[in-house]
Amino acid sequence: MKLATSTVLVVASLPLSYAQSEHGSKAQEMYYRPPNGECDFGTNYTTADYVTGVCPFAFNHNKIILSNEPLDDSGLFLLRYDAANWRDDDKDATMLCFPNNTVIYSLTQMADNTTKANFDGDGFYYLKENLDTVADGVENLESPGFFYAKDGIVDALVDDSTGAWNYTNAKGPDYLNLCDLMGESEPIVPSPSPSSVTNPPSSANKSTHWQSIA
Repeated sequence: MKLATSTVLVVASLPLSYAQSEHGSKAQEMYYRPPNGECDFGTNYTTADYVTGVCPFAFNHNKIILSNEPLDDSGLFLLRYDAANWRDDDKDATMLCFPNNTVIYSLTQMADNTTKANFDGDGFYYLKENLDTVADGVENLESPGFFYAKDGIVDALVDDSTGAWNYTNAKGPDYLNLCDLMGESEPIVPSPSPSSVTNPPSSANKSTHWQSIA
């Protein structure tokens, strides 16, 4: 996802945090799926991303889009969704469930072939090795890495020609390092290439980040 100078001004004029104050983050606490089960919200995923080059292992990031609508005529959108993440080589032990997420976002394409993106609320951000960067002074994110921000405010500038994201802001009190939670410290089993994955989702996205919300 992405957004621009004009959008930054719009978002900056909102109370901190707009997603919290007016629409309210209703995100429940993350939990591991029950043994031999699935997340409580089911498996009717709207988007399914198979991701490499972020954690020391491949992982799946799937969303169930509950709603994704314009908030008003200012260019802001309100997204509500459930999300599940798991390590591709060990779904049973590593599946993380994130129900009832809410984020307000805006994307603005610029004349110089870049897009500025702002997110206010509950979001997932994965930064690819040798592609995505974090600006000096920005805390809570690092590249490579996979993070969940609850009630966070995240800004990024995206190069539309390469797909590279430069994160310029990441504020908020609650960030989770999902590479760690899915087992970064465990022995790493080589992940299969996308072409060898058994029945990969037809909508699998191997190179994008937040773009899967559409």
